[in-house]
Amino acid sequence: MPFREPPARTLERPVAVTNPAARVELSSRPDTIKVGDPLDLRVRVLDGEGQAIDGAPVQVSYEDGGSAYVTTSTGTLRLELRRPGPHSIVASFGKMADTVRVTVK
Repeated sequence: MPFREPPARTLERPVAVTNPAARVELSSRPDTIKVGDPLDLRVRVLDGEGQAIDGAPVQVSYEDGGSAYVTTSTGTLRLELRRPGPHSIVASFGKMADTVRVTVK
């Protein structure tokens, strides 16, 4: 059974274009906590104009005692560090990275 109208020759799709990432930003408040207290981190990927790229998956890694942890975040991350002493927390996105130091008492 032939069609009365020929099929469309163009395909239209919505495309979201974002500026390329320029840097990853990791921040914690406070930078000193007590053992067992939660630590809230803000993780963001920023474009060349300093605007956040929403939903960009950032890999966050840290060590707590003899154990190493890796997780992915797209905004706010809550950690609980159980060993006293200084801790380095690293956020990475592609080839970009940022590090914060937190002291646990």
